[in-house]
Amino acid sequence: LILVSVSYSAYYLIDKSNTLEETWQKFDENAVTRLDLIKDIQTQMGYGGMIHNFKNYILRKDPRLLINFYKSAREIDILIGKYNNRGMRKEEKNALNELRKTKNLYKQKAILAEQLINSGNAPSEIDPLVKVNDIPALNELQNLKVQIKKEHLQQSRAVEKLVKLQKHYIYYVTLLKATTIVFSLILLFYLAYKRITKPLLAINHAMNNIKDDNLEIDIPYKTQKDEIGELALAVQVFLNRTRELKIKEAEINLYIQELHTKQKQLEKEIKNAQTADNANKMKSEF
Repeated sequence: LILVSVSYSAYYLIDKSNTLEETWQKFDENAVTRLDLIKDIQTQMGYGGMIHNFKNYILRKDPRLLINFYKSAREIDILIGKYNNRGMRKEEKNALNELRKTKNLYKQKAILAEQLINSGNAPSEIDPLVKVNDIPALNELQNLKVQIKKEHLQQSRAVEKLVKLQKHYIYYVTLLKATTIVFSLILLFYLAYKRITKPLLAINHAMNNIKDDNLEIDIPYKTQKDEIGELALAVQVFLNRTRELKIKEAEINLYIQELHTKQKQLEKEIKNAQTADNANKMKSEF
Protein backbone atom coordinates (compact mmCIF):
# COMPACT_ATOMS: atom_id res chain seq x y z
CA LEU A 1 0.00 0.00 0.00
CA ILE A 2 2.85 2.35 0.82
CA LEU A 3 4.56 1.66 -2.51
CA VAL A 4 1.30 2.02 -4.43
CA SER A 5 0.51 5.28 -2.65
CA VAL A 6 3.98 6.72 -3.26
CA SER A 7 3.91 5.61 -6.90
CA TYR A 8 0.51 7.19 -7.49
CA SER A 9 1.57 10.46 -5.85
CA ALA A 10 4.74 10.55 -7.94
CA TYR A 11 2.77 9.87 -11.13
CA TYR A 12 0.22 12.55 -10.22
CA LEU A 13 2.89 15.15 -9.49
CA ILE A 14 4.86 14.32 -12.63
CA ASP A 15 1.71 14.51 -14.77
CA LYS A 16 0.70 17.86 -13.28
CA SER A 17 4.23 19.22 -13.63
CA ASN A 18 4.44 18.13 -17.26
CA THR A 19 1.07 19.69 -18.03
CA LEU A 20 2.09 22.92 -16.34
CA GLU A 21 5.42 22.93 -18.14
CA GLU A 22 3.84 22.36 -21.56
CA THR A 23 1.22 25.05 -20.98
CA TRP A 24 3.80 27.57 -19.83
CA GLN A 25 6.19 26.69 -22.66
CA LYS A 26 3.51 27.22 -25.29
CA PHE A 27 2.46 30.52 -23.74
CA ASP A 28 6.06 31.67 -23.36
CA GLU A 29 6.97 30.77 -26.95
CA ASN A 30 3.85 32.50 -28.24
CA ALA A 31 4.58 35.65 -26.22
CA VAL A 32 8.21 35.74 -27.35
CA THR A 33 7.18 35.24 -30.98
CA ARG A 34 4.60 38.01 -30.81
CA LEU A 35 7.08 40.38 -29.20
CA ASP A 36 9.62 39.58 -31.93
CA LEU A 37 7.00 40.24 -34.61
CA ILE A 38 6.07 43.57 -33.03
CA LYS A 39 9.73 44.50 -32.84
CA ASP A 40 10.18 43.64 -36.53
CA ILE A 41 7.07 45.65 -37.43
CA GLN A 42 8.42 48.64 -35.52
CA THR A 43 11.71 48.29 -37.37
CA GLN A 44 9.95 48.21 -40.73
CA MET A 45 7.84 51.20 -39.72
CA GLY A 46 10.47 53.39 -38.06
CA TYR A 47 14.06 54.37 -38.69
CA GLY A 48 15.34 52.76 -41.86
CA GLY A 49 11.83 51.52 -42.62
CA MET A 50 8.69 52.68 -44.34
CA ILE A 51 8.19 56.10 -42.70
CA HIS A 52 11.88 56.90 -42.82
CA ASN A 53 12.15 56.08 -46.54
CA PHE A 54 8.93 58.00 -47.29
CA LYS A 55 10.18 61.22 -45.70
CA ASN A 56 13.63 60.89 -47.24
CA TYR A 57 12.04 60.32 -50.65
CA ILE A 58 10.22 63.65 -50.38
CA LEU A 59 13.42 65.44 -49.35
CA ARG A 60 15.87 63.76 -51.73
CA LYS A 61 13.54 62.69 -54.56
CA ASP A 62 15.56 59.50 -54.99
CA PRO A 63 13.43 56.73 -56.63
CA ARG A 64 15.41 54.08 -54.75
CA LEU A 65 13.98 55.40 -51.49
CA LEU A 66 10.48 54.95 -52.88
CA ILE A 67 11.33 51.34 -53.79
CA ASN A 68 12.60 50.76 -50.26
CA PHE A 69 9.39 52.30 -48.96
CA TYR A 70 7.26 49.77 -50.84
CA LYS A 71 9.53 46.92 -49.74
CA SER A 72 9.04 47.90 -46.08
CA ALA A 73 5.29 48.20 -46.60
CA ARG A 74 5.18 44.73 -48.13
CA GLU A 75 7.27 43.33 -45.28
CA ILE A 76 4.83 44.86 -42.79
CA ASP A 77 1.97 43.00 -44.51
CA ILE A 78 3.93 39.74 -44.20
CA LEU A 79 4.64 40.34 -40.50
CA ILE A 80 1.00 41.18 -39.80
CA GLY A 81 0.00 37.95 -41.54
CA LYS A 82 2.39 35.99 -39.33
CA TYR A 83 0.95 37.71 -36.29
CA ASN A 84 -2.57 36.75 -37.38
CA ASN A 85 -1.50 33.10 -37.48
CA ARG A 86 -0.59 33.26 -33.77
CA GLY A 87 -4.18 34.04 -32.81
CA MET A 88 -5.30 37.47 -31.66
CA ARG A 89 -7.52 39.13 -29.10
CA LYS A 90 -9.71 42.13 -29.74
CA GLU A 91 -7.06 44.60 -28.55
CA GLU A 92 -4.47 43.09 -30.86
CA LYS A 93 -6.85 43.18 -33.84
CA ASN A 94 -7.64 46.85 -33.18
CA ALA A 95 -3.95 47.73 -32.92
CA LEU A 96 -3.03 45.90 -36.12
CA ASN A 97 -6.05 47.37 -37.96
CA GLU A 98 -4.88 50.85 -36.96
CA LEU A 99 -1.41 49.96 -38.15
CA ARG A 100 -2.76 48.60 -41.45
CA LYS A 101 -4.82 51.76 -42.00
CA THR A 102 -1.78 53.95 -41.42
CA LYS A 103 0.32 51.84 -43.77
CA ASN A 104 -2.33 52.00 -46.51
CA LEU A 105 -2.64 55.76 -46.02
CA TYR A 106 1.12 56.11 -46.46
CA LYS A 107 0.92 54.11 -49.67
CA GLN A 108 -1.78 56.46 -50.97
CA LYS A 109 0.30 59.45 -50.01
CA ALA A 110 3.33 57.87 -51.67
CA ILE A 111 1.45 57.81 -54.99
CA LEU A 112 0.53 61.46 -54.55
CA ALA A 113 4.08 62.37 -53.53
CA GLU A 114 5.48 60.67 -56.61
CA GLN A 115 3.11 62.61 -58.83
CA LEU A 116 3.98 65.93 -57.15
CA ILE A 117 7.70 65.24 -57.38
CA ASN A 118 7.38 64.39 -61.08
CA SER A 119 5.52 67.67 -61.50
CA GLY A 120 8.50 69.55 -60.07
CA ASN A 121 7.01 70.60 -56.73
CA ALA A 122 9.40 71.49 -53.93
CA PRO A 123 9.57 69.38 -50.72
CA SER A 124 8.12 72.26 -48.72
CA GLU A 125 5.06 72.23 -51.00
CA ILE A 126 4.72 68.44 -51.00
CA ASP A 127 5.12 67.82 -47.28
CA PRO A 128 1.82 69.42 -46.11
CA LEU A 129 -0.11 67.57 -48.81
CA VAL A 130 1.22 64.10 -47.93
CA LYS A 131 1.53 64.42 -44.19
CA VAL A 132 0.20 61.38 -42.28
CA ASN A 133 -0.60 61.26 -38.59
CA ASP A 134 1.13 57.99 -37.70
CA ILE A 135 1.36 58.62 -33.94
CA PRO A 136 -1.84 56.66 -33.06
CA ALA A 137 -0.64 53.58 -34.93
CA LEU A 138 2.83 53.71 -33.38
CA ASN A 139 1.32 54.22 -29.94
CA GLU A 140 -1.02 51.26 -30.46
CA LEU A 141 1.98 49.15 -31.43
CA GLN A 142 3.92 50.22 -28.37
CA ASN A 143 0.93 49.67 -26.10
CA LEU A 144 0.50 46.22 -27.60
CA LYS A 145 4.08 45.36 -26.73
CA VAL A 146 3.59 46.62 -23.17
CA GLN A 147 0.38 44.60 -22.84
CA ILE A 148 2.05 41.38 -24.00
CA LYS A 149 4.89 41.90 -21.54
CA LYS A 150 2.36 42.57 -18.79
CA GLU A 151 0.44 39.38 -19.62
CA HIS A 152 3.68 37.44 -19.70
CA LEU A 153 4.56 38.75 -16.26
CA GLN A 154 1.10 37.92 -14.90
CA GLN A 155 1.27 34.42 -16.36
CA SER A 156 4.73 33.85 -14.93
CA ARG A 157 3.47 34.90 -11.50
CA ALA A 158 0.54 32.51 -11.85
CA VAL A 159 2.95 29.72 -12.74
CA GLU A 160 5.11 30.60 -9.74
CA LYS A 161 2.03 30.42 -7.54
CA LEU A 162 1.10 26.98 -8.91
CA VAL A 163 4.66 25.80 -8.41
CA LYS A 164 4.55 26.95 -4.78
CA LEU A 165 1.27 25.11 -4.27
CA GLN A 166 2.80 21.98 -5.74
CA LYS A 167 5.80 22.36 -3.48
CA HIS A 168 3.54 22.62 -0.44
CA TYR A 169 1.60 19.59 -1.58
CA ILE A 170 4.80 17.64 -2.09
CA TYR A 171 6.06 18.71 1.32
CA TYR A 172 2.99 17.62 3.26
CA VAL A 173 2.50 14.40 1.30
CA THR A 174 6.14 13.53 1.68
CA LEU A 175 6.09 14.28 5.39
CA LEU A 176 3.03 12.12 5.94
CA LYS A 177 4.32 9.17 3.98
CA ALA A 178 7.85 9.47 5.30
CA THR A 179 6.50 9.14 8.84
CA THR A 180 4.81 5.90 7.82
CA ILE A 181 7.69 4.57 5.79
CA VAL A 182 10.50 5.26 8.24
CA PHE A 183 9.40 2.59 10.72
CA SER A 184 9.14 0.03 7.93
CA LEU A 185 12.63 0.73 6.61
CA ILE A 186 14.75 0.71 9.76
CA LEU A 187 15.95 -2.81 9.14
CA LEU A 188 16.58 -2.07 5.48
CA PHE A 189 18.60 1.01 6.42
CA TYR A 190 20.69 -1.06 8.81
CA LEU A 191 21.44 -3.66 6.15
CA ALA A 192 22.12 -0.96 3.60
CA TYR A 193 24.53 0.70 6.02
CA LYS A 194 26.52 -2.49 6.46
CA ARG A 195 26.49 -3.40 2.79
CA ILE A 196 26.68 -0.02 1.07
CA THR A 197 27.05 3.02 3.31
CA LYS A 198 29.88 1.74 5.46
CA PRO A 199 32.01 0.67 2.47
CA LEU A 200 31.30 3.97 0.71
CA LEU A 201 32.33 5.90 3.81
CA ALA A 202 35.55 3.93 3.99
CA ILE A 203 36.27 4.55 0.32
CA ASN A 204 35.37 8.22 0.76
CA HIS A 205 37.81 8.41 3.67
CA ALA A 206 40.49 6.92 1.45
CA MET A 207 39.71 9.47 -1.25
CA ASN A 208 40.07 12.28 1.31
CA ASN A 209 43.47 10.90 2.27
CA ILE A 210 44.48 10.93 -1.37
CA LYS A 211 43.25 14.50 -1.65
CA ASP A 212 45.45 15.42 1.35
CA ASP A 213 48.45 13.75 -0.34
CA ASN A 214 48.43 10.89 2.13
CA LEU A 215 49.28 8.22 -0.42
CA GLU A 216 50.57 5.55 1.96
CA ILE A 217 47.16 3.98 2.44
CA ASP A 218 45.36 0.84 1.44
CA ILE A 219 42.01 0.95 -0.34
CA PRO A 220 39.45 -1.27 1.46
CA TYR A 221 36.84 -3.59 -0.11
CA LYS A 222 38.87 -4.24 -3.27
CA THR A 223 38.12 -7.96 -3.07
CA GLN A 224 34.36 -7.47 -2.78
CA LYS A 225 32.63 -8.95 -5.84
CA ASP A 226 30.07 -6.23 -6.55
CA GLU A 227 29.81 -2.57 -7.54
CA ILE A 228 31.48 -1.51 -4.29
CA GLY A 229 34.45 -3.70 -5.17
CA GLU A 230 34.60 -2.20 -8.65
CA LEU A 231 34.51 1.28 -7.16
CA ALA A 232 37.31 0.36 -4.72
CA LEU A 233 39.41 -0.99 -7.58
CA ALA A 234 38.84 2.23 -9.52
CA VAL A 235 40.01 4.25 -6.51
CA GLN A 236 43.06 1.97 -6.26
CA VAL A 237 43.89 2.72 -9.90
CA PHE A 238 43.48 6.42 -9.15
CA LEU A 239 45.78 6.07 -6.14
CA ASN A 240 48.43 4.27 -8.17
CA ARG A 241 48.23 6.91 -10.87
CA THR A 242 48.49 9.68 -8.27
CA ARG A 243 51.60 8.04 -6.81
CA GLU A 244 53.17 7.89 -10.27
CA LEU A 245 52.33 11.54 -10.87
CA LYS A 246 53.86 12.53 -7.54
CA ILE A 247 57.05 10.70 -8.45
CA LYS A 248 57.11 12.42 -11.82
CA GLU A 249 56.46 15.77 -10.14
CA ALA A 250 59.36 15.21 -7.75
CA GLU A 251 61.63 14.29 -10.65
CA ILE A 252 60.58 17.39 -12.56
CA ASN A 253 61.13 19.62 -9.51
CA LEU A 254 64.59 18.11 -9.02
CA TYR A 255 65.37 18.67 -12.67
CA ILE A 256 64.20 22.29 -12.41
CA GLN A 257 66.42 22.83 -9.37
CA GLU A 258 69.39 21.41 -11.26
CA LEU A 259 68.64 23.74 -14.14
CA HIS A 260 68.48 26.73 -11.75
CA THR A 261 71.81 25.72 -10.23
CA LYS A 262 73.42 25.35 -13.64
CA GLN A 263 71.94 28.66 -14.73
CA LYS A 264 73.36 30.47 -11.69
CA GLN A 265 76.76 28.84 -12.27
CA LEU A 266 76.69 29.85 -15.93
CA GLU A 267 75.72 33.42 -15.03
CA LYS A 268 78.61 33.53 -12.57
CA GLU A 269 81.06 32.26 -15.19
CA ILE A 270 79.80 34.81 -17.71
CA LYS A 271 80.18 37.58 -15.13
CA ASN A 272 83.74 36.48 -14.31
CA ALA A 273 84.59 36.31 -18.01
CA GLN A 274 83.22 39.82 -18.54
CA THR A 275 85.25 41.10 -15.58
CA ALA A 276 88.44 39.52 -16.93
CA ASP A 277 87.76 40.91 -20.38
CA ASN A 278 87.24 44.41 -18.97
CA ALA A 279 90.52 44.13 -17.03
CA ASN A 280 92.42 43.09 -20.15
CA LYS A 281 90.98 46.05 -22.07
CA MET A 282 92.01 48.50 -19.35
CA LYS A 283 95.46 46.97 -19.25
CA SER A 284 95.82 47.28 -23.01
CA GLU A 285 94.66 50.89 -22.96
CA PHE A 286 97.14 51.69 -20.15
